Amino acid sequence: MTIVEVTAAGRSAHEMLDAARHTVEPTLRAAVGTLPASMARMAGYHFGWWDEYGTAVRAGGGKALRPALVLAAAKTVVGCTGPDAVPAAAAVELVHNFSLVHDDVIDGDETRRHRETVWKFFRCQPSDPRR
Repeated sequence: MTIVEVTAAGRSAHEMLDAARHTVEPTLRAAVGTLPASMARMAGYHFGWWDEYGTAVRAGGGKALRPALVLAAAKTVVGCTGPDAVPAAAAVELVHNFSLVHDDVIDGDETRRHRETVWKFFRCQPSDPRR
């Protein structure tokens, strides 16, 4: 098997995705911070920012392909660079992640990224001390 490294503007695809993730994450965190505490905890858990107990973790929060595409498209199509394109990229990521949670519920999926899905972990079970 041959592995091809794709570059644009001197940056590999991996570097571009990583840059997009780091560029958009503060805006995502700010948006999640506007939610009621119980919803923010679920969103942070889903994004991989927190563990089951609300403790910060550094798990890979996904590839950030969609935000990277939004940032690249904004730059290419309308010349929008830097902070001006970040809200749109964050919005696309929020909608995408909502669709993942919704899909998990509809399909009854119990794991995502090697741990319980949001609906599975946060379902109402008063006898479980973790919740």
